[in-house]
Amino acid sequence: MIAIQAALNISTPDMAYALLIDSVDYSFWVMFLLWAINFAPKFNAWTHANTAALDEVCARLEEEERKRIRKFPLLPSCFC
Repeated sequence: MIAIQAALNISTPDMAYALLIDSVDYSFWVMFLLWAINFAPKFNAWTHANTAALDEVCARLEEEERKRIRKFPLLPSCFC
């Protein structure tokens, strides 16, 4: 952002305002994306998306997590 400020010759107060708006917009965008997760199956069906590879990776990760929990049942996840 400093490089953009220097390249476009933007004043510091204007750049501060741009950074504030960027942060606010980002927060709303993330909230929207988290809300939209529930619509992923409908969207994938509508676009005929092939999610087989992603589903396989998710299943593999879930299985590894189950194995890790069985191996160390008393340790919190941050210690493994």
